[in-house]
Amino acid sequence: MDSQGTTGVHDLDRHEAPGPAQMVQALSPKVQLLLDNINGVLVGQEHATRLAVIAFLAGGHALIEDVPGVGKTLLAKTLAMSVHAKFKRIQCTPDLLPSDISGVSVFEAKEGVFKFMPGPIFTNILLADEINRATPRTQSSLLEAMEENQVTTDGATRRLPDLFFVIATENPIEYHGTFPLPEAQLDRFMLSLSLGYPKPSQEVEILDKTLDDGAFTVDAVLTEEEVLEARQVVKSIIVEQSIKNYIVAVVGATRKHPSIVLGVSPRGSQLLMRAAQAAALLDGRHYVKPDDVKLLAPYVLGHRVIPKVRDNRVSHAQLIERVLEEVPYQSKFGSGKTKSQSDDASPRGLKLSFKFSESTVEVTLEVRFFVVLFLTLCLYVFGGETGNLWCYLMASVGLGIVLLGTFVPLFASYGNKRALPSAIRSGGKRKAQFARQSDSQKLVGLCRSLCAY
Repeated sequence: MDSQGTTGVHDLDRHEAPGPAQMVQALSPKVQLLLDNINGVLVGQEHATRLAVIAFLAGGHALIEDVPGVGKTLLAKTLAMSVHAKFKRIQCTPDLLPSDISGVSVFEAKEGVFKFMPGPIFTNILLADEINRATPRTQSSLLEAMEENQVTTDGATRRLPDLFFVIATENPIEYHGTFPLPEAQLDRFMLSLSLGYPKPSQEVEILDKTLDDGAFTVDAVLTEEEVLEARQVVKSIIVEQSIKNYIVAVVGATRKHPSIVLGVSPRGSQLLMRAAQAAALLDGRHYVKPDDVKLLAPYVLGHRVIPKVRDNRVSHAQLIERVLEEVPYQSKFGSGKTKSQSDDASPRGLKLSFKFSESTVEVTLEVRFFVVLFLTLCLYVFGGETGNLWCYLMASVGLGIVLLGTFVPLFASYGNKRALPSAIRSGGKRKAQFARQSDSQKLVGLCRSLCAY
């Protein structure tokens, strides 16, 4: 009787629904195979490929912004060919009509009725090539399909397939004959990415592939059912409350940032969490880490903000990186602090504020500076009474340390506050980080070391 009871328990455990960890472990090799299949065609674009697959598995849509000829269309086509699903391509032009995308009703003379002819949007994977060449009227025809997975034509609403993914490309450099995407349509894309130019060695490998017939074609490695199953697994990835709070804090910081006019909407926080879940599946994890949010935030939130100085959208990701530096991750085991916060909390002393025409700079005179100043005055007094030249020399060195420790941080802070906005306006990649580190800051560290000595 005990053996029968034990057997029944084992049977119950065997038929129990698998948890997130078991489902991720079963699907992770298949998803990694999809990633490797695309990387086998695109050379040197592992990061961009990963972002596109994350959007695909998370149920979102991807926008690729870059100059012509770097592989935008090839990435979209390779992703489509890697899945046993329907694939359609739209080459957007100014004369493209909304009915050319959604479909049109044609009158059948024999039957005497209108028959609906579906457009290319009724597919699983849709490539909208050079989407910014289409008119705003045609671009808006994609809004309902991308958000609600349905199309309304002639007063009738028609459902799209469960697996529906839009990957659009555009050239942000050209302005002739183009129509920039409005903010409402940009918000429909889960993430925006760019490819960039390959390295010389990678470009040589591209030339070698060009000489090989069939090097840019792949076989399908996933079915439509497996992709839908992977999307369900993504939704079951565990997201701790601290991760949710961190996402809300980052999104909230974009709405209060002085360099941003319009911050991220709640849809942005939803898509950022979903993208982080898909990234966890790619890594074979059943839970989201803070690094997933930090790595994906510039690509998910960058195209959703409007900076005060209008510039190309390449610099938007830099604004999100600045926000991430200012917002700490608060774990459930304790409060986290950013590097800037820990640096600001360490010095204690007299805080002075200097008002300039553009900004206000604060400098904290620490206690050690007052100690050095007091010793310097004592050496001057002692040297004046005894006539000792060494006392005057040491007092001059101490006075120089005090002056450097006081005014060098002032000029460094003022210079950085002027250089940082100009670096952001230039749109160059990573210039904002380099602008923060100047030679004057090295002098600050040297002065503090001398004072400590």
